[in-house]
Amino acid sequence: MARWIGSLLAIVTCLSGCGSGGTVNPPDGRIRALNMVSSRATVGFLRVERVEGTLGYKQSTGFIVVDSDTYTFNIEVTAPGATDPTRVASFPGTIDVDRDYTFVITEPTPNNFVVTAFDRDIAEAPAGQTAIDLMHLASTIGSVDLFIEPPGTPLPGAQAFAPAIGPSNAVLEGALPAGDYVISATPPADPNTILFTSGTFTLADGDRVFVTLADSAGTTTSNISAVLNFNGANGTQEVFNATAAPEIRFLNASSQAGALDLVIDDNFAAPLHPAVASETVSNYAALASGTRNIKVAPAGSMNAELDQDTTIPVALRTTLLVGGDLGAIVGAQEADDLRLFPGAAKLRLASGATTEGPVNIYVVPTGTDINDATPVTPNFQLGFSPYLQFLPGDYDIVVTASGTTDVIGAPVTVTLNGSGIYGVVVVDDAAARIRLVLIDDFP
Repeated sequence: MARWIGSLLAIVTCLSGCGSGGTVNPPDGRIRALNMVSSRATVGFLRVERVEGTLGYKQSTGFIVVDSDTYTFNIEVTAPGATDPTRVASFPGTIDVDRDYTFVITEPTPNNFVVTAFDRDIAEAPAGQTAIDLMHLASTIGSVDLFIEPPGTPLPGAQAFAPAIGPSNAVLEGALPAGDYVISATPPADPNTILFTSGTFTLADGDRVFVTLADSAGTTTSNISAVLNFNGANGTQEVFNATAAPEIRFLNASSQAGALDLVIDDNFAAPLHPAVASETVSNYAALASGTRNIKVAPAGSMNAELDQDTTIPVALRTTLLVGGDLGAIVGAQEADDLRLFPGAAKLRLASGATTEGPVNIYVVPTGTDINDATPVTPNFQLGFSPYLQFLPGDYDIVVTASGTTDVIGAPVTVTLNGSGIYGVVVVDDAAARIRLVLIDDFP
């Protein structure tokens, strides 16, 4: 059975002079960190002062080989608008030889960081089996009977792998024969009501997998997902609700092409997004997963301006952007992340401008001289920026020619609120070279 290091409530302290015990060439152990904090862009995991990983939601460092010793581990986050990270948790841990340690980072209440540490022998599972360690952190489905069964297995009559398991920082252990499986969740003692059934994944002979049930929190259309961190060659895999359809919205960032249709699989008679006007964005619409043909054409026309085959995974949510004029339409597509960050505004920049070329974009507190600032997106052109975080407040969005502070177009002053998700789109303008269009949570 596994041993607990403990579930540790974070105390914001930085221990001066902490470090390893100075042992020379001791034997090795292995550590990894898994970030299950949905309300932060990233979380930093440090061994003493060494950054072992800067992790997005559901990301893991993978195993890191370290000397067996006692260390102080630290958790850091970077506040919106800050340059340097803030240390939000520090805790000691002794790493023994030939043991694996998994540190799962959560934030069950705002600014209350909890690290659950779990360790076990580094030895592989018995031949023909896969050892499984399971954490249920998906608060949106509550207590469930959890099944891990071969695809197509009827749940009535099957034995739950974890009966009546609720969200907690506990780790459940078990093992299953190697093979193909799906994870299903039902209300306790109600196997006919399916709350979640994943896509198929493979448990390998002799491997060990750490399974974490997690809330989507807006990252996909799936209500929850299962994050599988394998010890062996399979690495990390995330499986979603197999019934969660992908969604796509259409951003017509052309100022010249007029209204455009977004057509799936040549269904020109019923476009998925019909007649989307210039400089506007549609709502999301569901479509079937798999390899799909996507065409963009002038509204009501069958003359495709953009034609591409795309493999769309289950549960993926994306925005397709197009820019340019008829006869020269270009596009870019990006996954969307609708997680809300309390106390922070999220802003994503997009560009459908094709005439101007690369530009610098500044987002600065209102009244700031951009000569004293750094662009948030230098040399920005067709496509999307990452999501940027800002403290709530009033900001000027200023565009300059690439490599200069020469302002082009008209700067825009905006108000960004906490828990908001905002979009700013650069479009061509015949008179001013470029223009800024506001979408999403902007009025």
